[in-house]
Amino acid sequence: MKSNLHHLNSHLGEPQTRTVLRWITETESQCIPFDRAMALLGSSEDADIQLSQGPELALRIEKRGEVFHLFSLTDGQVTINGSPFQETIFSPGSCCRIGKGILILDTELINSPIESQVETEKSVLAGLQEFTHVAGTETDLKRLLEQVLATISKELSATEALLFVLADNAQPRLILSSGIQKPEEHFSDTVVQDVLKNKQGIVLANAMTDSKYSGANSIVNLKLQSVVCVPILLAEKVKGLVYVGCRRGNRSYGQSELGIVQIYSLIAGMLIHHVDYIAQQQKSISRLTAADEGMIAASPAMKKIIEQILPLAPSDITILLQGETGTGKDVVAQFIHNKSLRKEKPFLAVNISSLGGELLESELFGYKKGAFTGAHQDREGLFKAARGGTLFLDELGEMHPDLQAKLLRSLETGKIRPVGSTAEEAVDVRVICATNRNLQSMVSEGKFREDLYYRLAQVVIPLPPLRERGEDIQILAYHFLEKFKAKYPHKVIRDFHPDALQALMSHEWPGNVRELVNVVHRALLSSPGEYVQLDMATFKEKFAGLDEATQRFQRNYISRALILAGGNKEQAAQILQMSRSTFFRYLSQLNLVGQK
Repeated sequence: MKSNLHHLNSHLGEPQTRTVLRWITETESQCIPFDRAMALLGSSEDADIQLSQGPELALRIEKRGEVFHLFSLTDGQVTINGSPFQETIFSPGSCCRIGKGILILDTELINSPIESQVETEKSVLAGLQEFTHVAGTETDLKRLLEQVLATISKELSATEALLFVLADNAQPRLILSSGIQKPEEHFSDTVVQDVLKNKQGIVLANAMTDSKYSGANSIVNLKLQSVVCVPILLAEKVKGLVYVGCRRGNRSYGQSELGIVQIYSLIAGMLIHHVDYIAQQQKSISRLTAADEGMIAASPAMKKIIEQILPLAPSDITILLQGETGTGKDVVAQFIHNKSLRKEKPFLAVNISSLGGELLESELFGYKKGAFTGAHQDREGLFKAARGGTLFLDELGEMHPDLQAKLLRSLETGKIRPVGSTAEEAVDVRVICATNRNLQSMVSEGKFREDLYYRLAQVVIPLPPLRERGEDIQILAYHFLEKFKAKYPHKVIRDFHPDALQALMSHEWPGNVRELVNVVHRALLSSPGEYVQLDMATFKEKFAGLDEATQRFQRNYISRALILAGGNKEQAAQILQMSRSTFFRYLSQLNLVGQK
């Protein structure tokens, strides 16, 4: 039992006392802890212990061993037990009158360690609740960081709270301060440099008497009482630091205050990291678009496409781009042209689905005056206008069979015949085609010429849907955001709201990149503040069932294997490492039996 009581007393700690100065006036009563060797008292801001009234510098108190000495700094305005003095012993219970106030030397009981911890935890929790309440309505980073400093100042009764970030030369750069003017003159550079060097927080209960720091010029000049300085760490790297100082004698910092500042330095670090991350995203966008002429390819799927394109681009081989609507086939076609030897010549595009048969023929091959009603003069077509360059035929699967034959002849002979003409004209054009339809199935059904298909599909490049390009979604979103910000300068937009980014990343994007463009455009215009928000009620992820999602993946995967195999089922089965019977069973189950 005795052993258990000893253990309990050891855990709780023996009762402790501390020396305090009690300052009493007609309107206030203040208890000021005193744990330093010397202090100046008065109403001046330069006093170590600032009093609410009386002379600017009233007296000096020194502790010599266990004895306190008082030195009057005024002429008759300070008395002890009713008598003026120049120097006297200040005993517990003695009353020193300063103007209309009374100063008493006393002792008080300090809470046990457990009680102190509980009180500290309650204080920290209350401070965090207040901070989150304010921060929950704020989106501006600078104001959020200012709120961090304001909360720390309140919690620690600080005379100064400062936030530094590391500049490019690894030196601390002061970016924010709380409670002071000319903040660059109110911190100890010695303490700051030690924190940066050791990557550990420092707490000084009494900087003026600390054996290591008391001689530092910054400590002496600032007359610092207590200091807490904590590094802002991200992935074990110092990104900045939080510095808190107190030049009043009524507060002495310890481990509890160090823990509080560490909590808020973590919050500040997360906020700063968010800005750094966005800045890196912006740099990535600039680098990707500058290097690849508009192609954003951070995902493995798109990097593989670029690897496939680069050796083909300088040649004149005909390329067929195949993919879902909105996957950016026009962007890829432009990229191929930009990487080709024809990049200084025109790049012209035509969407076949938007033009009827006769109109499309005139658009492609041109016409002669009088060829039809309204043909008042000769007009060259896109084949001739793109001479020396590239002609991009989008939505190839929509081309009328009659025009397919004429296109095939032009591709094989390198000549065109304008509508209404009997003569052929030579053209030098590279053709890139694109479709969202399965041309092999159309060939089997007699809706697309087989000979034209093989003439155009010398190289087939299947483009992945956006849902398979997870790494590209956020970068693309920021890319389009910057474009629209330039288009609408009256909209002051800083960033996406975090909830909006999460929604963008989780959406399945059935409309692919085209849908993403529209969502960003609409969200920017409808967002009232500085941060782009989404209407979460209408922009909500609708997950397909597992069976449906699995079938969709299998259908897309097998279709791409068929494209790579040029429609040859035997080769497609080998690519997928399946037996012939298993492959054909999948074709039947997934309704792909029409595939060639």
